[in-house]
Amino acid sequence: MKPWTKNHLLIPLVVVLGLLAVIELSGFDFYLQNKIFDFVQGKFSLRQNWFLVTIMHEWTKRLVIVLLLMVFVTWVVSFFYAPLKHKTYRLGYLLLAMASSALLVSIIKQLSSHYCPWDLKMYGGQFEFVRLFSFNNTQPAGKCWPGGHASTAFSLFAFYFYWNKQHPKFARIALLGTIFFGAALSISQTLRGAHFISHNIWTGLICWLVSLGLYKIMLYKRDYQ
Repeated sequence: MKPWTKNHLLIPLVVVLGLLAVIELSGFDFYLQNKIFDFVQGKFSLRQNWFLVTIMHEWTKRLVIVLLLMVFVTWVVSFFYAPLKHKTYRLGYLLLAMASSALLVSIIKQLSSHYCPWDLKMYGGQFEFVRLFSFNNTQPAGKCWPGGHASTAFSLFAFYFYWNKQHPKFARIALLGTIFFGAALSISQTLRGAHFISHNIWTGLICWLVSLGLYKIMLYKRDYQ
């Protein structure tokens, strides 16, 4: 296995899947939600918190949509504007990776039986807990795994690969910025009771693999061979 593939595929897979295994086996998801849930009032106190709902959920989503539209417009302009023509293919990768990351997470979520914390009886909801990858759920599908909103941030992993070879400094900034942004959105949704923290770690892994896979298909040979 080439060092680049090892660093970008094998190591992230081992680390993230290992972390998810620890969370699953230790019950950390429930430990964290039990700390957040107000058992006296029988609700997640921060579910309707203005900052978490308006800023961290609604505005951040709009911000990334605007960014995606800017990438789209730049990509279209690059077909006609000579100084950008050499960027057309790379911009196409960026646009496709961002959109595909969010779309794939959304599709998987619609097929999932897993419930959000606030939907569970133990946290004031209506449904019994269903384990991830369980296929014998007789309740209505929960459609809450992986975390959809976190893909807003983690779709930006595409910028890391976009700059990976040509501008390593920008790539590192994009990588760290995406991880920080994704962590912030993940924590905000966890505090609201919208997701277990593991939901959003899965989202990060899925978005990383989408951006990595498309980069390998579209740009890797151009950058490294």
